[in-house]
Amino acid sequence: MNKKIIRTIAYILVTALLLSCLTGCETWDNFYKAFFGGDEEETPVVKIAIFEPLTGTDAKAAADEVAGIELAHERFGSVLDMEVQLVYADTKSDIEEAKLVAQKLVDDDTSIVLGSYGNTITIAAGDIFKEGKLPAIAITCSNPLITRTNPYYARVCHQDTDEAIAAADFTNRFFSEGHSVVAIYERVNEYSKAKAEAYSAHLAELSGKEYIPVTAFDPTSTDFQTLFSTFVINGNDTIFLPDPAEVSKVVIDKAKELGYEFTWIGTSYWDDTDIDNVYYTADFAAGEAQTAITTYFNEAYAKKFGTDKAPSEAAALGFDAYLLALAAIREADSAEDGELIASKLVTIKGLAGATGSITMNEYGDPVKQMIVNYVHNGVKNTVYTVAPE
Repeated sequence: MNKKIIRTIAYILVTALLLSCLTGCETWDNFYKAFFGGDEEETPVVKIAIFEPLTGTDAKAAADEVAGIELAHERFGSVLDMEVQLVYADTKSDIEEAKLVAQKLVDDDTSIVLGSYGNTITIAAGDIFKEGKLPAIAITCSNPLITRTNPYYARVCHQDTDEAIAAADFTNRFFSEGHSVVAIYERVNEYSKAKAEAYSAHLAELSGKEYIPVTAFDPTSTDFQTLFSTFVINGNDTIFLPDPAEVSKVVIDKAKELGYEFTWIGTSYWDDTDIDNVYYTADFAAGEAQTAITTYFNEAYAKKFGTDKAPSEAAALGFDAYLLALAAIREADSAEDGELIASKLVTIKGLAGATGSITMNEYGDPVKQMIVNYVHNGVKNTVYTVAPE
């Protein structure tokens, strides 16, 4: 090579290096590829967002959902021959922050979103995902509005009324003959009210009774002595209480303090809490091998987190949400077409998950079995399985 050509190449390289200092690495990368003929493309990735309160007041409650997603990602790290990249989107336990983060996910070529913890935040972000045609999967949010008003949101947990109906099925099976049932709920909680009313209606239908009483209470002002004594006078010995654990525990502890013994039936709110001697509906129990994936999940969880604590329902549902996301992407044969992925979410049938065999209905809700757990002296056992309708 003659000296003139060598000087020319050196001049070009020096110029390019100076440009890179001024305009950033991208200029140098482009120059390098153009000059030396490099045409190697970056390895494509599939972005799945963990849309959760990683900080703030809800962070602790959401931690198990995140743990389940991460565990599934460690075990199933690719789809359509592409690496799956988890994108962490912190809602900071705040609705307005969640909206901002949701829009960033829409703008960032995310394939699908998992989360968030909390019905209110999930519904608020749902409008943004719908407008941006970005599919999302709720994990433990049971409000029917999440899926019924948004074709881009699916879920892996049962919705509110499903839990109430399963609880009524269980009650009719074990506490119909020789027992008298009442449903109670915290007056200000519309979700709990809907569950109590659905439970009452379904149990009345199953048992042939005209009406199952539904009573509202205020945990700060209700005279529980009068309330409980009225139940006893009326012969009510079994109580359905669909409120969150912090409210339910106040009521149950008050009954014990006053010397009343009732059979308590609740919902998945009570999973992994210290509420004892109760029955509650759930999607998952670590000791119940609902599918082969349940066993696989339990073993993987124990290997990563140890055997001191059994996996929670939220962790199992987080695991299943990730599996459902992969299944929808595979069915769509695309990680880029959000509208197509969303349409495939509602067609998934017989997906083996940690919480059972999952078949999605037209609204994006799972049709799968539900179980009833009984907790006695801190030990949880599955006592009944409600088959999917």
